[in-house]
Amino acid sequence: REVMWKLIFSFLEPLREHLTFTQVSQLLFMVLALAAKAPEDPVVELAGAGPVQAPMFDRQELVDEDKLDAALALLSAHVDLDKPTAPAICLDSLDDDFDMCPSGISSANDTRTAHQALFEKAFPYILSCADDSFQVFRSVLYLTPMAILTAPEHVQSILDRLSAFCAKTASSVTRSAGQALCVHLSLRCADCLQSGSSVEISMFMWNLFQIMGRTQLDGIKQVQHLSYMVLVSGLSSWRRFFLHPRVDPRTALFPPRDCKGSKPLEWLAALVSDQELYKRFHAALEHAETATTGRDKDGFVVRKAKQLREEAEHRAGVTRVLAASVLLLVLRRMLQDGRAIPWSKASGPGSSAGLFRAASSLFRPAEPTMDPPFVKPTPAYMVLYASEILRVLLHLDAGPACIPRPFCLLDDAARAIHHLPSPARAPQLPLVLDADQREALVMDFVGALIDLNLTLPPDPHAKHAPANLDGAESGDIALGWEDGGADACAQESSAGNTTVQSAASGSAVPGEVLRVLSQSPECLGWNAALNMYLLGVDLTVVCRDGFQSGLIKWRRRKEQARVLIAADLVERAKRTLSSSGGS
Repeated sequence: REVMWKLIFSFLEPLREHLTFTQVSQLLFMVLALAAKAPEDPVVELAGAGPVQAPMFDRQELVDEDKLDAALALLSAHVDLDKPTAPAICLDSLDDDFDMCPSGISSANDTRTAHQALFEKAFPYILSCADDSFQVFRSVLYLTPMAILTAPEHVQSILDRLSAFCAKTASSVTRSAGQALCVHLSLRCADCLQSGSSVEISMFMWNLFQIMGRTQLDGIKQVQHLSYMVLVSGLSSWRRFFLHPRVDPRTALFPPRDCKGSKPLEWLAALVSDQELYKRFHAALEHAETATTGRDKDGFVVRKAKQLREEAEHRAGVTRVLAASVLLLVLRRMLQDGRAIPWSKASGPGSSAGLFRAASSLFRPAEPTMDPPFVKPTPAYMVLYASEILRVLLHLDAGPACIPRPFCLLDDAARAIHHLPSPARAPQLPLVLDADQREALVMDFVGALIDLNLTLPPDPHAKHAPANLDGAESGDIALGWEDGGADACAQESSAGNTTVQSAASGSAVPGEVLRVLSQSPECLGWNAALNMYLLGVDLTVVCRDGFQSGLIKWRRRKEQARVLIAADLVERAKRTLSSSGGS
């Protein structure tokens, strides 16, 4: 690399005036290739591997930036610029946004436009050469102004190549890096949109997230392509992206022109509702183990089989909790500003009805589709997140001031059930349910409460199960939010802080996820029960006839446990709502 840089500079400056533009284009491609990082070694995702590292989408993966700056300046000098030269390019920040913009794209702060004329003329040649190497393609996209990337003659080719690099057939390292590159470009789009709206930029960002969602969905369908690293690094990038103060999640999740399905929301909902994800990870770990060692899975010793089982459950737990956290974060960010959410009009992916069905499906066991032919009960931590998602969805029209505050884990959750707060506004179902569907929802809800294996209704004097708060300075464990609440997060967003409550240094898994999963089963169970009771107060309003018909059936069947819990919940909800003048 050092020799090549010396060779380029040895003739670039003295012969600059004699170069044809074809030669300039060829030299530009060589310069961008030299600035690209070397490919990373492939990774085999065996049980016991180290933690997934957080992807660095917020900085550019380039080397020899000083030499790159000098070479770009020399090459740009060859082009006859019609406008005054812009400031020299800065490669270390995403805060340099967009300046020159044909086709009406606003890019007032983009210092990449210092070399826009050069890239505009040379880009077709560069794009034709950057076929096979992801690293070179990445460096090209890093340095090309957004107005060129979104030009009609280039945008589809760029999206197709990004889709190929993120596809399940690529290596897990390339897939992770491809996802990070898409988020990097999306953040550039968000920065550009700060200077004014642009349909081209909005469509480009939406297409980037469609690519990420679609390729992630494809990757979880077959165990040989299921990658824990790709899933977690992608979710981590999304979480940090949606926490950015300049990002409006609507632009990434919903198309600017019409209401098509949202692949990002479909992927998040699929992870949250996949009750067999632990089976998929187990099969993927077995596949990696047999491919690496050459042994058949029947030859695994007992200790190895136990390790694979525990690792699969851990990976499934981290992935699903992280997906639920991202989904909650997205919903709260969109509801925070009081603007309407452009939900898909259909009931499938991208609609509030689809999210409601996905979250409520965790209240009943799924039908098995893989061996072994049974599905484990929904763990308490997923019941906790499912009830939180449903509470938010029941208050979509409540207004920013009336959205339920993020649930924080309590060390006395059992006692808190005796002091339930009343919702600020009456809840509303985000979909139409007939009487039978409302009854089924109530019956699944009460069944999920029973499956927590707690003594319900709780004894107000029962010994509490303390939540492990990881020290005095760790703060509350808030679900799907940063640092314990909307007020704190608003202050953090205004300061541009997107790394609060992070995990261990360098880890892609945020602190919220690790801390929730580190709680004792009893603590998680009681906190899940508390959040279910909070949800139950809302359900007694929107599914009142479901509780009435359910109680009749349970009494007829002499299912006393369900009768006791449902009747107690209805009575508590009645007292809670009447004390605040509710319905």
